[in-house]
Amino acid sequence: MGDTMPDPIPPFSDAVNRLRNLLADLGYSNAELLWVARDDFYGARFGWYYLAPCIASSTEADVAAYYERGRQKGLVSVEALFYLPGTVGCSVWFPELVEEEVQGSRSGLRVSVPAPMPIAAQVTSRVQWWLHRTWSNYGSFQRRFPFAVKRERLLQMESNVPGNAGSV
Repeated sequence: MGDTMPDPIPPFSDAVNRLRNLLADLGYSNAELLWVARDDFYGARFGWYYLAPCIASSTEADVAAYYERGRQKGLVSVEALFYLPGTVGCSVWFPELVEEEVQGSRSGLRVSVPAPMPIAAQVTSRVQWWLHRTWSNYGSFQRRFPFAVKRERLLQMESNVPGNAGSV
């Protein structure tokens, strides 16, 4: 019996391995993981997602740093969000504000894959993406889908900067 308790949330690499294993069990074993932010996609009707053209794919180091912030808080989620042929869009998220906390989820790691996996289509031009973003579906999706981090939060490395925790 040691003085330390085991870490309930594993390192990022272990969480990614759990996600890959779950994806493999569901038939997505050869899919590449694409780390996305909430502003990079939105869901439309009938389970389709639209993905921005030329998204600035988050580096695994950025995602791992954000995961570590959630790990320090004691609750973090690693999720597959959609399938684009050959690629699974994924995100890391944790509740930064009290109102973002999910009822019944107090601590630990959550790894999930939706069933069925939504299909994504990549928008091919920036002009088309601008049009998609002006439609009401994009804005309403951003408001009702808080469980993926926005890019500004993902890239914000200082977790205790005053005023930043309130932006969504």
